[in-house]
Amino acid sequence: MLTCSTGDMWRWSVLLLLSVAAAQRAALVDRSKLPLHTKGRYIVNVNNERVKWACINWAGAYSRPAVVGGLEVQDLSKLAGRIRELGFNCVRLCYSTENHLSNPLVNDEDVAANPDLKGKRFLYIFQRTVQALTNEGLMVILNNHISKSGWCCNVKQDEGFWYTDLYPEKFWLESLVGMTTLFRNNSLVVAFDIRNEPHDIPGRQMTWGTDDAADWKAAAERAGNAILDVNPNLLIVVSALCFCMDLRPVKQYPIQFSVANRLVYETHNYIEFQVATLASNNFFSWAKVHENTAWILGTLVILDLACMWTWYRMGQPWPRKSTLLALVSGWASFFMAVLAGVCFFGYYFYTMYCSYVAKNYFLPWGIALSAGCLLLLLLGAWAACIGLRIQTSENCGVVPEVCEDVCIGDSCDEDEKSLSSDFSDFAVDYPGVRKDRIPGFAREPGFASLSLAKEYCLGRKRHLPPPSPPHWDCGMLLFLQIFMFLSVCTLLASVLLVFSHLADTFWYVRFVFDTKWGFALAEGFPYTAPVWMGEFGQQVRGSYWLNMLRYLAERDIDFAYWPLNGKKYSEGYFSSSGGFVYWDQPRWEDESFGLLMNDSWSVRHTWKLLDIQALMDSPVKWTPQDYPCIRQQLGSACGY
Repeated sequence: MLTCSTGDMWRWSVLLLLSVAAAQRAALVDRSKLPLHTKGRYIVNVNNERVKWACINWAGAYSRPAVVGGLEVQDLSKLAGRIRELGFNCVRLCYSTENHLSNPLVNDEDVAANPDLKGKRFLYIFQRTVQALTNEGLMVILNNHISKSGWCCNVKQDEGFWYTDLYPEKFWLESLVGMTTLFRNNSLVVAFDIRNEPHDIPGRQMTWGTDDAADWKAAAERAGNAILDVNPNLLIVVSALCFCMDLRPVKQYPIQFSVANRLVYETHNYIEFQVATLASNNFFSWAKVHENTAWILGTLVILDLACMWTWYRMGQPWPRKSTLLALVSGWASFFMAVLAGVCFFGYYFYTMYCSYVAKNYFLPWGIALSAGCLLLLLLGAWAACIGLRIQTSENCGVVPEVCEDVCIGDSCDEDEKSLSSDFSDFAVDYPGVRKDRIPGFAREPGFASLSLAKEYCLGRKRHLPPPSPPHWDCGMLLFLQIFMFLSVCTLLASVLLVFSHLADTFWYVRFVFDTKWGFALAEGFPYTAPVWMGEFGQQVRGSYWLNMLRYLAERDIDFAYWPLNGKKYSEGYFSSSGGFVYWDQPRWEDESFGLLMNDSWSVRHTWKLLDIQALMDSPVKWTPQDYPCIRQQLGSACGY
């Protein structure tokens, strides 16, 4: 009798899933319909039929080993075939300017499974890699990743620009033209991604459309035109600013090449690019924030209602207009000062790697809010001067409400009525309150009249009508301060409640992506062009991953997952201060985002492959809706 253990059943289930997955593949491009060009937001062939890039990044040739990863354990041609079997139709092949121009000798141990590649240099092995991929019918997108060979990318590195002190722009252009010349007779080398993740570096800010040495748009056009002079059939891939995150400057200054319909924009996204999701994945749970904020908001609403009920019971008294204006102006200026502080903090933060966003979005808002804060402060000070200083009767014609208690002559009818009424104790000298009247003058009770607020809000006089405005103002001012403080807290809690609900949702991700780069997919604009998600990756199937897939699916976006590799070459790490700390010896480390395992053959996460393959159709037939797991806090690993 045939029996099957639980472990056997699991292995057979995985094999079944992989066999189903293998049947779902992106369509290989028809060589007879090449070259490619762009039409609106799509990449198309010579018959104007959509060609969707469903790519994988194959890393390694930009690092010190100067060779793609995996050749130490797998035959090159078999590994290229494995990429095709997994369903991809193209590969983003990254290299460094240094490796290209210096053409270093590759260590034999890094190509141990390929005896014919031992003792060879970078360019020979790189050409063999391209040949192996295109022999499988896979499109190749060349990518000039960095200048100096090594790991990329950190905000403190000098690799944010397309040039460095060691490798000025002429070397970059030389490399682009040299690679183009090398592969111009291979029709499946369909595009050139001219630079990876441009961004500001310490002491140097990148611009767009300024036509100077820091202008990425001008540099991209120079590079693209130089490539097209050699091979006009290539597509030119231009990365967005700010680590490939922001395309907004193209609205005003779109890229223009010497050959039309050759432009593809590129964007990247990782969880660290989404601050709200990153926070919930590493520090706290938005669900807990939402729950706690709801309780706080409920308490604040009850206190607000209690204040309003007390005010209603007191006969709905109002302070003088000048007092109210001073109070509202003060709170509004404080609120605007807080918002201005947030904007200036954002400006400071973004100037470290994305001065375009800092200068065009955070700085203008910070200045506007600061100006508004100053104006409100001046308005409040003016109102306070009118409402709280000693006033003469000559001012009554200008601001009559401040003169309600001015006594003409030696007697004051209102005071006499007060003294003869049931409320004669209004004239009692409470601490800080002046009872006497000076003919022709009005004097405020002073800031120490807390007893008025206590007596008429909570004390024995709470059932009596409020006193005359001059005596009441300070007590009413205190009451209004409490009410407005609670109101501001209620407003802030409401904002936090809404944001904590939306922070990990697809709606928020879609809003951010559409704002920063998704707009370029809209047809009919001067800036309309294909947008390629050139890098994204994750090791857990949580909210970041599923929101990302849903956006790529709904917008039917070309993509390239990062990376294929099961291992990555590491020379050290960047410390919290931004400095690079070298290991005693370089070493190979596990690549947690890798599609394959360390044997460069087995699939690391079955769910990941299945999700990626679902994106390969055009239009996409499956979109994630019901999320099986939301990674909400540190330690709650989602995935299989």
